[in-house]
Amino acid sequence: MLIEAVDAVTLARVQMNNPDIERSTMVETDDKGPVKLWERLSDYSVGSNKFKYVFMSSTLKMFVWHYPKARRWVVFNDFDEKRYEDDPSYEDYVDSLMARPSSSYVFDHTKPVIDATRDNKTKRPSRKAKCFDAYDSEFKVSDSTWASQIDASKVTLPASSGGASNVTQPSSGSADDSNVTQPSSGGSADASNVTQPASSGGSADASNITQPASSGGSADASDGTSVEDAEKQRLADALKKLEDLQKELDDKETKLSAEVARADNAERLHANYKKREEKRGIKRQHDQLKAEYDKLTQEHKQFEAAVEAEREEMKRKYEKEQKKVRDLKAGQLDTTMKNVGKSIENAYKVIIQKVHEAYERASQVLIGQNKAAASSAASSAASSDTFCYLDVSNTWQPIQDPLIVSGLSSLESSDSTTRFNYSVGGHAYEARLADGAWIGQCDIVQKNVQYSTERAIKKIQGQAFSPPTDALTEDQKYDILFGDSPVDFDTKWVEDLLDEHSFSDGDCFSEASLELAKLAQLFNTFSNNYKYVNGRKHKTELYVKPVALYNWLKVAQSRGYTSMRLVMHGGNQTCYDGVRDDPLGMDLKYAGMHGQVHGNGFYFGLSDHITHGYNTVGKPGTALMGLVLTNKSIRPDYSHNGGHGSYHAFEFDYKKKHTTFNLQSHLCPTRPGHNSCIVMHEGALVLILGFVATL
Repeated sequence: MLIEAVDAVTLARVQMNNPDIERSTMVETDDKGPVKLWERLSDYSVGSNKFKYVFMSSTLKMFVWHYPKARRWVVFNDFDEKRYEDDPSYEDYVDSLMARPSSSYVFDHTKPVIDATRDNKTKRPSRKAKCFDAYDSEFKVSDSTWASQIDASKVTLPASSGGASNVTQPSSGSADDSNVTQPSSGGSADASNVTQPASSGGSADASNITQPASSGGSADASDGTSVEDAEKQRLADALKKLEDLQKELDDKETKLSAEVARADNAERLHANYKKREEKRGIKRQHDQLKAEYDKLTQEHKQFEAAVEAEREEMKRKYEKEQKKVRDLKAGQLDTTMKNVGKSIENAYKVIIQKVHEAYERASQVLIGQNKAAASSAASSAASSDTFCYLDVSNTWQPIQDPLIVSGLSSLESSDSTTRFNYSVGGHAYEARLADGAWIGQCDIVQKNVQYSTERAIKKIQGQAFSPPTDALTEDQKYDILFGDSPVDFDTKWVEDLLDEHSFSDGDCFSEASLELAKLAQLFNTFSNNYKYVNGRKHKTELYVKPVALYNWLKVAQSRGYTSMRLVMHGGNQTCYDGVRDDPLGMDLKYAGMHGQVHGNGFYFGLSDHITHGYNTVGKPGTALMGLVLTNKSIRPDYSHNGGHGSYHAFEFDYKKKHTTFNLQSHLCPTRPGHNSCIVMHEGALVLILGFVATL
């Protein structure tokens, strides 16, 4: 039975005999005698692959394994069994071939077919002769030389005598030809004419056997002939039986030798297999111990880091308590008391400065990336192709990824390439040459595979595209506004605010704030670029709420929040005045005036785009500005009970603290993967900074 296997090295198609069928085939070797053509090993495991059988042939120098689920045979030719046993690197190489998945072995039809078939018809031993015990007792001999002493030509019978020949044989000694005589004439033979010595040794003399010269009666010639033929036939049968017995004995000896050789080879293979398994076991144990050691080492480092952090925290608290004791001894007030410390307005200024620096730093990082990209583009060859795409604000932006540029170039230079697929920012795109209505507007069309939105791409040939390096692209602005929360802080920063400021005055009030106006203007540079400051002139008010600020800081401290972001809320003058006068800020009593489709809570825009439709005071861009506590990412997260912090668009669960969602607006074009709004279901996470008004 023939099979088709894959060459493990070249992937060529190999036609060969089924090794499982040839397992009983014996072949003659020079040094070991007859051995099995194939050895089969059971339950062979390499890596994640488990093979029921593998086949090894030292004669054919082949190693074969079979993937039962894929029904695929793989053969490793020029297999060196001795090297496999002695050389660990060679063993690892063979094991690496066997550890591959079945999908790695696919026929390479460009390679010629390898014919490894052979004549698998084995010679079977001839049918055994009848049992030696069934022979006549007179042919039971143990020495084969007996037959060589019998010569049928030395037995003579009367030629023409009419009666039975009277032949005597001595009881011992060797017989001589001359001792047997035949009568020359007919007549009946007389028994008295035949004499036989009783027990004399030595050779019999011819005179002891006498025949009458002539006697009455004639011997029957046919009787003599039949006796001679019968005697010869019996001798021939005896020789034939002896030859059959010798052949049977030789066959049994050959079979015994083959069985002994097979047993020795099986024992050797089993010993080698055990040795390899022991080596694999030692290696696996070593790998397990190393992995355990690395794990323990990592855990030890983490433990040491945690202990060190705890030690530093305890040290800081201890020093803080010691300072309190020293201050009290010196007659100073306890700064940790709510009625002791700096003014609450100073706390707002510290927070506003922290947020301003975070947004400005995020902007500068992206501008630095633009400068580096522009420098790289300028250093490239002037003749290199440059591509740019049309963003949502109808501004051509450069494509700077060299792999994408190379793929786009292949669309124009190759007749066979009609599509080019790539991914950017977690989105998959497909590029094609301009067709249909796109012809004349651009060179290439980029399609978002998930949302089917299309953008134009044009080629600038022979010159490097140099965008302004001191400005952000529209995509970068969107990432700041709608991506991860830009402001990071730690617990110490929160604790310092709580310790250094006085929160005893529960009354809220408002005051002009140049710092908040500058923050609003920086925030608006990522959207509509409205102006909130002209020199020192502004219309912005800071809403100072000691109780709200204290609660907001305590929630951040106790719940471990380390990120926050700016949000905006548009309304009418009544709304703005009500928030200004409320000690906590916003009141859910007035919620629902414009719907609560995403659940009960406080609704904010992640930028000023959406607030335009709700603001009725002053110019566009006028709104309430606040800070909300969030995780670093506000994207949908389904990994923990439906999503921690409720980052699900268009979903609501009252266990969630806030939800992002999207609103359509001509001022805020929708972008895949980003939501433009957020609803806070817990007021303690919200800190209203104040009222910002455009000039």
